[in-house]
Amino acid sequence: MIDSTSKIEHMIDLIDEKVAEHCDIFMIGGGALMYNEFKEYTKDIDFVVKDGKTYSLIENTMFELGFESTRPRAGMEKANISDTLKLEDYTIDLFEKTVCGQLQLSDSVVSRAKQRYSTPNVRLYTVSNEDIFLLKSVTEREGDVNDCISIIRKSDDFDWECVLDEVQTQMKYGSPVWISYVVERLCVLKEEGIFIPIFDEMLELERQYLKDWSKTFLEEHKGINL
Repeated sequence: MIDSTSKIEHMIDLIDEKVAEHCDIFMIGGGALMYNEFKEYTKDIDFVVKDGKTYSLIENTMFELGFESTRPRAGMEKANISDTLKLEDYTIDLFEKTVCGQLQLSDSVVSRAKQRYSTPNVRLYTVSNEDIFLLKSVTEREGDVNDCISIIRKSDDFDWECVLDEVQTQMKYGSPVWISYVVERLCVLKEEGIFIPIFDEMLELERQYLKDWSKTFLEEHKGINL
């Protein structure tokens, strides 16, 4: 368990001592919320990097530090596969560009990120509250719903339009099936009394996705008895 941002920065210091080249690390999830003072501790730290070269660099460096993978190694070379690395109190989920095979570290996400710590070779950023909210809307880990509620209620200027814009950006990458997960999460938040000004627009995006998916499915299975 990580109960202070100083522990996160200590890990960055350790990486800096071993890493061979300069790299940028983007932090999402509980670690980022700790910097925003929305959360007092986190069970794991989520690191996202921009490309495969940086992914391999960070992963190999962490192995040098004594971290061990707690997930099967097969398939880890694929760009959208993450690794979970563990050493003592640290559990780190490491992602290359794509988080949980769903959302991309897009240019717009990077542009909103805030630098929190730097060493000669490593810069640590946290993504915006809006982007953390979106990422936590497509995952089902324990506490994600409560984190979404906390982000909205504790943010003085939470930007729903930013969320909508990023959803539209993200739908250009791969299969946007995750839009249904986001809408499902928004429905849960509405039940908790959260006002969601972009709810109708999100429903329309989901409706359009389902319409396009149905059209593609029927075309691909034309003439086949299902």
